[in-house]
Amino acid sequence: MKLPTLLPASMVFVATLAGLACFGYAGGAKPAAEAFDEDRFEKEVLVPACTDPMEIDVLPDGRVLWIERGGNLKIYLPDKRQSVKLGHVPTAVFGEVGMLGMAADRDFATNGWVYLFFCPEKQKETMRVSRFTVTGDRLDLASEKKLLDYKIDIAGAIHMGGGLAMDGKGNLYVGVGDNCPPIPEVPIDLRPGMEISDAFRTAGNSMDLRGKVLRIHPEPDGSYSISKDNLWPDGKQGRAETFAMGCRNPFRLSVDFKTNWLYFGDVGPNVEPQTGISPEGYDEINQAPRAGNFGWPFCTGPNEPFTQYDFAMPGHLFVRGRLNTLEASGDGILS
Repeated sequence: MKLPTLLPASMVFVATLAGLACFGYAGGAKPAAEAFDEDRFEKEVLVPACTDPMEIDVLPDGRVLWIERGGNLKIYLPDKRQSVKLGHVPTAVFGEVGMLGMAADRDFATNGWVYLFFCPEKQKETMRVSRFTVTGDRLDLASEKKLLDYKIDIAGAIHMGGGLAMDGKGNLYVGVGDNCPPIPEVPIDLRPGMEISDAFRTAGNSMDLRGKVLRIHPEPDGSYSISKDNLWPDGKQGRAETFAMGCRNPFRLSVDFKTNWLYFGDVGPNVEPQTGISPEGYDEINQAPRAGNFGWPFCTGPNEPFTQYDFAMPGHLFVRGRLNTLEASGDGILS
């Protein structure tokens, strides 16, 4: 959720499975510094019937951009109290794939640019971040500028991430999941044919964009540049787009415009207790003031390392040890 500072402090917009809602105080707008009573929150449904609403962005003038997983971009007009469909981007929908993220450019009021994170309908093995232009009440499909493509494994199209967020410097953050379906153990199965259960190939691989939060700086011509304080800005030991690696499923992102610090929610693993593997896992809300490695699938939560598990001999556990410093080898796999 991204809230510009120009909005009244009493308004919070939330996308839910049922629709788009606005939460506010019964007494109207209140100064940000004034104490508030949680019991006075009221919910007003703005759009009662949505189909898989995925992400919203509130514009400085109070209008609300939002997307549906099937590829629709819509806008809520508070003065008319109605929602308008701006356009439809042909999008493949399967597994946890679809149109997953959206962010308006900081200068949307003048350039009409909006960034969309989706799977192109005719390229199911690809996830894409593109910039489109909204003119009036229409999304111009011909205006598409393809910023970033990466390949996915469609047989395991689960934990695909999806969050987009822009900071005050015009950088675009992209939350990319590890493309691994949940299993009772930690997904570190290195046996041939079990690639979709191996997060080492994605989140633990510095040369793969999956299992990361990316940071790029979109340029007017549709290209992008790299921030010098990304994790590997020269691209030698890892992909230059990487800001945070070692992520499982960074589904939603938010940036504090005052500090430009990134916050992201990372959906945790489902380790079954009967496996004997510990820890069982954490859901994480992470603060990332600078680039770094968040450890997945080597560790979780407060850097607790997972018990190593022999998939060829179920029940055979290795002794848990102290997590060593992660270093990138030539092939990008961290060890």
